[in-house]
Amino acid sequence: MKDFNFGDICRSEPELGKLFQEALVRKQNGFKGQSLWYKEFKPRMELSVGMLRKKPPAFLKTSQAYDISYHTIYNALTGGY
Repeated sequence: MKDFNFGDICRSEPELGKLFQEALVRKQNGFKGQSLWYKEFKPRMELSVGMLRKKPPAFLKTSQAYDISYHTIYNALTGGY
């Protein structure tokens, strides 16, 4: 799989879609995004995508999938959406 987006990632790993939705809700409830990102969201994300992922599909272990997920969820939490 060469070209993919966050929707493709979420279809393969629904937990990331749930994390994105949670980030949007937390942002709306006035939580401080950056500290919450590093303490709670990033560690959870890293279990589902990137080199720490333990199960297939292989494209979710790539740096591209990690970067897309990182920026999408981080922006949802900190106000980019």
